[in-house]
Amino acid sequence: MRNTLKVFEEISLELLKEEEVNPVAEYISSEDLLDEIDIKLETKGISDEDLKKSLKNLVLKSPKTATKAFFNQLFGGRNDKAVLGDLLAVMLNNSMYTYKAAGPQIGVEKVIIRKICDIIGWDESSNGTIAPGGSMTNFMALLMARDAHDNSVRYSGVSNKMTIYTSIESHYSIAKNAAFFGIGRDQVRYIETDDKGVLSVPHLLQAVEEDVKNGFRPIMINCTAGTTVLGAFDPILPLKRYVINTRCGFMLMAPIVVQFYGVRNINTL
Repeated sequence: MRNTLKVFEEISLELLKEEEVNPVAEYISSEDLLDEIDIKLETKGISDEDLKKSLKNLVLKSPKTATKAFFNQLFGGRNDKAVLGDLLAVMLNNSMYTYKAAGPQIGVEKVIIRKICDIIGWDESSNGTIAPGGSMTNFMALLMARDAHDNSVRYSGVSNKMTIYTSIESHYSIAKNAAFFGIGRDQVRYIETDDKGVLSVPHLLQAVEEDVKNGFRPIMINCTAGTTVLGAFDPILPLKRYVINTRCGFMLMAPIVVQFYGVRNINTL
């Protein structure tokens, strides 16, 4: 393991040095990838030196998403302490499903979740979980909205025509997850936005009213705090009273932990 850590340090230092000179990696098209980088899986093993060369080549030719020259959502440089935490987590290799396997890491998880709930403004009865990404968190939120509307669904399956509502600028996983948990992509209502990408409340209320008249059951309204393209924040407070009166689930998808006026009024973040 010590030799492996030395190789890791060597490659990491070379990457940092390379980033200072060339913060953007040379683009390799998908058609040329296998010709540019040797990533074949051979039956016969290779030497440690050949492995190190292959790893260096792979690392140095990968997109440098950790530099401040990579402009995209979710990226913006490294955080030294976060990198350290990731490295130690890999070394420990704990699984979080039981206290026996994770030990004090369970405590770390609970402290982080509690802090996030406090930042949002939720009370002590609130809780959460740490998921691998936006698609999974949206999936869990949709499941909670479905089960809150009709708890028997978990046992007897979906028999009612449930609908969910989201901005046309919202995350792609909303429709995908609607298919996963059983109501279907066709039951997702995409709501119009203004020229700044903000969800239209009148159009939303009209869509809900029409669905109720046609026998559908609205179960969730999804808002976004910082849409992918325009960075728009959907209106929360104008929808609060309506959501309370209809007992419809209210979810906010936020790329980061946010604290702004109205966020504490949503059911799921």
